[in-house]
Amino acid sequence: MMSLIDLIFKWQTLIGAVLGGMFALATALVVALTMRRREEVASGMVVVSDLTAVRIASEALNSLAEKENIGKKEFPLWFSDKLVSSHPKLSALFEASVARLMPVDVYLAAHLSLFQRIYSQIEIMLNKLSRDYSHFHEHGESLRPKEHMLADYRLITRHFSMVVEHSKCAEDIITKIILSNFSTWHRVRRIFFCMSQNEKKCKDILRKGSS
Repeated sequence: MMSLIDLIFKWQTLIGAVLGGMFALATALVVALTMRRREEVASGMVVVSDLTAVRIASEALNSLAEKENIGKKEFPLWFSDKLVSSHPKLSALFEASVARLMPVDVYLAAHLSLFQRIYSQIEIMLNKLSRDYSHFHEHGESLRPKEHMLADYRLITRHFSMVVEHSKCAEDIITKIILSNFSTWHRVRRIFFCMSQNEKKCKDILRKGSS
């Protein structure tokens, strides 16, 4: 029959093994969460940098247009022409960084997805205009009908204002729930409590965009 000392030793060993396993699991979870947090912060910094570049480019061009007294009718052509010669290029890490941030917040995912899609359309139209300009300089004639180019000017101007809206909203979310020292609080607040006025405005932008 097992003695009391043997029984205590057996259970002590078993409890020690269980506690050791739980500690190892907790350590692994902490390490995994820390690594994920670092990846989110790194991705957030890459994405915010590109979003900020797009927003600042828009603000700079709008300010310049005001100084040069560019009329409302002439603005689409003027604005698009400036973007053809110089517009912000998204970094090579942007797409991968966005993919890492998508699971963090449903509203952030929506803003980033729309930003990517619309900005991609803008770049396609800018590349078309660039080819139009090159062809005109080489051959002295337009590659496409004037009406098609005017339509692109209007679309680029309208779409750029849309990507700026989404970039501002995405910047705000990333800054609060990823880059902030109080990121956990902001995540909890957004889910269980209330959104700020700016966050509600961004939510309305998504609602209007889907309607």
